[in-house]
Amino acid sequence: MIDDAIRVLAGDCTVIAEGDDRQEYRGRVTTIVKPDNTILVHDTDGYQPVAWLTRAESVSSDRTGGFTLVAKKDTQTLRIATHDQDGFAHYPSSAAGTPIGTCPDCEGALV
Repeated sequence: MIDDAIRVLAGDCTVIAEGDDRQEYRGRVTTIVKPDNTILVHDTDGYQPVAWLTRAESVSSDRTGGFTLVAKKDTQTLRIATHDQDGFAHYPSSAAGTPIGTCPDCEGALV
């Protein structure tokens, strides 16, 4: 899934995080898939995700009848399956750091 886009998946989902142990959640969540394959799963409680996987080696999704997403890194797996889909969107993204100058090739901001 690596490209210059952020994907946002939302709905009533089962989230299963497996690694050293197994954790399973069910509820209305919003999942963010960043261009570097970092996956963040948020609910309404606080600022910390209920589940995440940083820079997954592989991310696959299927939008048949809702959506499923499977991400893997080493011995960790994050699975998300929708029961009731609210949305699946794809948004362009870019670096948003502090500009430090102008790019000599494209006249865009260097961040």
